[in-house]
Amino acid sequence: GWTVTELDIFFSAMIGVWLFTSARMNVRIAKNPVSKFPKLDVLSQIRVKDLARRCVAVEQHETLGQALEKMQASAAGSVLVQDGDEVIGIMHEKFVTETSPELLDKLVTQYATRTSRSDWINFNDLIIGNSKIDPKFIHGQWIAKDDSGAIFGVLHRSDIAARLELS
Repeated sequence: GWTVTELDIFFSAMIGVWLFTSARMNVRIAKNPVSKFPKLDVLSQIRVKDLARRCVAVEQHETLGQALEKMQASAAGSVLVQDGDEVIGIMHEKFVTETSPELLDKLVTQYATRTSRSDWINFNDLIIGNSKIDPKFIHGQWIAKDDSGAIFGVLHRSDIAARLELS
């Protein structure tokens, strides 16, 4: 008394595709263990503090030019944007390295990526296996804090990629 509908066929096909791709991926992983990829093996031993850049904090009402001056004066590699005592953003790395003169008078908040405490990671954590460090993360920047909760620096996705290339 049971009839097969188009919906049953569709869901059966979707489950079949999912099972097939999962099995295929697991076979590939089994054939190529991490030890065959020395760059990943090296990266698995690196902690956040090994790659995090020193940072300087600026207020949200400051200009990009002022932020870059503070960053250079303190020999930092990244800029955090604050609203009072709260960190509200990380200046996008592109504007730290490649800024045109006409942008220097704009507010730093225009070039910062919004952030929240969920983007904060412990500076002693390992890079590989860290659930917060997702390679697909939109802006690819994380605030590294020390064990006391104070800001240690900023980890950029490009620094992880550069370490992989140099390994």
